[in-house]
Amino acid sequence: MTRYSANPIERKKRNLYINGKRTSLSLETYLWQALDHIALQEGMTIDDICSKINEHTDSGINLTTAIRFMAHKTISLREQLLVPHHHQTDPDKGQILAEDIMPFPSPFFTALESIQMIRKIKDQRRHRQNFDTAQDQKDGHNRLA
Repeated sequence: MTRYSANPIERKKRNLYINGKRTSLSLETYLWQALDHIALQEGMTIDDICSKINEHTDSGINLTTAIRFMAHKTISLREQLLVPHHHQTDPDKGQILAEDIMPFPSPFFTALESIQMIRKIKDQRRHRQNFDTAQDQKDGHNRLA
């Protein structure tokens, strides 16, 4: 893990390889720490995490914004998993507590699904707008004829 400054909102710029291309990314220290934690939990590098986010992000969405969203969403999902479950079992009796089981898919990949959903909605809206525009043009042409 990388050492960070004590100021969590200080911005730090780092060089990354996203899908094999070198790029610089400027994020707040707390987000770099979150990405380090996510990468560790997923058994990936920050470069891999950011590449996955880039692959699932619509080209109209700023990559830094998508990375911020994913870091927050993943942390939020992990925190939800830490809430005590009502149906816990006793590990002393050879039973496993619900918190000891890593969910599948992991919070990171669940968060990626949200980005895919956003992308699908945007694609559907774009398709609908194109259809409506074509229909309006057709209707206008038919009125002229």
